[in-house]
Amino acid sequence: SQAEYGYVVSAFGLSKLVGNVPAAAAVDRVGRRAMLAAGLGVVGFGMAGIGLAHSLEHLVMARLLSGLGVSALLAGATMSVADISTPLNRARMMAPSARE
Repeated sequence: SQAEYGYVVSAFGLSKLVGNVPAAAAVDRVGRRAMLAAGLGVVGFGMAGIGLAHSLEHLVMARLLSGLGVSALLAGATMSVADISTPLNRARMMAPSARE
């Protein structure tokens, strides 16, 4: 139904919203590279769960897990870029499609 579709789609956004701040704190605690690897692993498990889901609840849980993984992955990537950039080129480096 439309409501079930809404649950599945919003689960990712909700978990990403909830996971962003804890992921950023964890990046400072465990390091950028470790969080990039962990986030990618969690996203992989979430995607496998989506492919193997046999019920709505399983699908929503897999989407929640994927959102948490993306939070960790993006927090690690953003902080890594912030570390290697300077104030003069930070905006260009942070832009997703920076072109010269």
